[in-house]
Formats: sequence, structure tokens, C-alpha cells
Amino acid sequence: MVDNGLGLVVGSQIAVSGSKTSISNGTTNTVGDSVLATGGRVDVESNRSAIAYEVLNSLGAGSTLTSQILVEARGYPDNDVRIGTKVSNTIDDITLTSFSGWSFGASELSPRITFPDNTTQTTAFTGIPANIAYTNQDTIFEKNVTIQGNLTALGTSTFKNTVFSTTSALSVVNLGPGPALYVYQAAGASDVASFYDGDGIEVLDVGNAQGGGNPLGKVGINESFPGAELTVNGAISSNRTITALGGNSNQWNSNWTTTNGNSAAWSNWQSVSANYALGSQYVKLSGDTMTGALSAPALSADTVTAGLYYGVPYGGSIDMRGGTLGSGGSINTSGGADGPGGSIDTHNNGGAISTNDSGGYINTSSGGYIDT
Repeated sequence: MVDNGLGLVVGSQIAVSGSKTSISNGTTNTVGDSVLATGGRVDVESNRSAIAYEVLNSLGAGSTLTSQILVEARGYPDNDVRIGTKVSNTIDDITLTSFSGWSFGASELSPRITFPDNTTQTTAFTGIPANIAYTNQDTIFEKNVTIQGNLTALGTSTFKNTVFSTTSALSVVNLGPGPALYVYQAAGASDVASFYDGDGIEVLDVGNAQGGGNPLGKVGINESFPGAELTVNGAISSNRTITALGGNSNQWNSNWTTTNGNSAAWSNWQSVSANYALGSQYVKLSGDTMTGALSAPALSADTVTAGLYYGVPYGGSIDMRGGTLGSGGSINTSGGADGPGGSIDTHNNGGAISTNDSGGYINTSSGGYIDT
């Protein structure tokens, strides 16, 4: 140690007492009651050991400011190791001390680690398990990250420009408000979701609504290109009612059951539906009676009984092969304002026209004729 006799001392010194041993190396400048000292030091006490770089400024009269950058091991009651900055301010023999840095608690009853921001963890001797890396700052990994255990995210997980793949089951369990699964696909022709089985068959396709002529999304079951809002390639089964615009499956099943079980026994339209009751414009194929006028291009039957049959078009005919005209009936072939009279043709093979009795007659007025 070198002392210039003017208060400037440079070098090393050792101070030994019953409770403490100190080794220091630095510069001490004393002017009157004021002391400015800088340098490194090692302190060894019964329950404390420290290595520090120290700056001490004493103004005398019991006023001292000391700042240390240190590594310190403390025994009972602290039982910790500290790395950081320690500042002590003594005024009138009253000392105030502050520390900023890392503190590793070594007590078996209270293992902990205290970070520079004064947050504390108490999960192991060092404050965190040996197999866990901890940071309370934003972190960027520029290379790949492999996690061989579980990944737990307490906040939002965002994957950008990334294919998310799993070789095991993917389970979504939501304990809060829904939806449990939200999938968004930007506008365009791309599908919202596609589900494939082990044979590479797309079993479910959820198409994107494209606007314009395709204002709604389309869903295909066993169909990769659904042509409607729901397209199923295969059978559809339901144990509940299927509802469509204007009806439902209960009504469809009722109609099928009624038709399948009763159609063979239907003898007139009234037994089918009230809309086809006797007296309407619909007539059954056999044995029915029509009370109104009959209008048709042609009429062919073995027996025709009618109060009035009219409306045979120009050149039309009444064909009564092998049949007879009922008693008191008539066939009128007279023409009208819209055209010439018609004709009665008995064809060949011995056809005949007979009025029998009861006042029957044949009227061929207005240019009509009888051709036998």
C-alpha cells in the first residue's frame, strides 16, 4: 500500500477482527473529514461472505453513502445468495439499505428466487425447477423449437403462415364461453374446412360462401364439390322429423303409406280425396256418371250415355263401333257459325244406323251427311 502523506492511499490492505476479515484493493482519498474510496473487496464473516466492487463516499459527521456491485452469500436468517447492486446510506448512525438484483433463497422451508423486478417464485431451491426456463420478457426464437413435453398457453395462441399438424388426437375442451372451435377462411373459392378419412376420402367438405351467384356456403358429405347448400353422396337416415319448405317427413310418410296400402282398392275419386269428389270435373275410368256437358276432340266407347256431348272439332268424329245410342238420345251433326256440319260414319263391315222406336231421329242439317 502506498500513502503519499497527503491523504491519498493506493494499494491493498487486510483488516482482521474477531467477527470479520476484509481484503481490499483500491484507492482512498481523504480530505479533512471527507473520504472517497473505490476498489474491490472481499468480506468474510461468520454468517456472510461477499465479493464486491465498492464506491464509498463519506462526508464525515456520520454521513456515508456506499454503493456495491456484489455477489453475496448470507446465512441465517436470510439463507440466500444475492447477485446485484447494494446501496447503503448512513446518516447520524442510521443506515438505510436497498438491493436490486437476483436473490436465490436456500431455505428448505421457503425456497424462492426473486428477480430484479421484485417478482418471486417459490417452486424449488433455485426458485424454478431445474428443467424449466423462465422469462418475463417477450422472447423471439429465430430457429426451430422442439417441445418434448406438454405445451400450456394461458393466453391467446396465434400461428401465422403456418401448417399446424398433429400425429395424435386433437382435443378441444372449452370451459368458458363458446364457440369452442372457431375457424375463419378469407373470402374466395377456398374451402373453410375439409375432413379426410384414412383412405384419403373427403368425408366432409365445408365450402366458402363466395357471394354473387353463390351467396351461401355449401356443405358436402362424401362429396368434395357440393352443388347445393347440402349435398349428400349416400343414404340419409334420421330418427326425427325432416322439415323442408312446405312440408315435413311425417307428411311424406303418411302420403306414401296411404297410397301404397289403399290405391289398389280405390274405385272412385271420392275415396282418394275430397278434391276429386263426384260431381267435380274429374271422372273415374270405369262406372262413373257425368251430369254436365262433355267436350273432347274424340270419343270412343262401347256404350256412351250422356245428356249432351258437344264440341267435336272440324273433321272430328264419334266412333261407336258395335255400340248403340240409348233410347231417346240423339246425335246432332249440324254446323254452326264456326264451321260446317259434321258427319256420322259407320265404317264398313255392315255398320248401320237405326233410330228404332220411341221417336228417335237423325238430323244432318247445315250440310251434314250420313256415310255408311
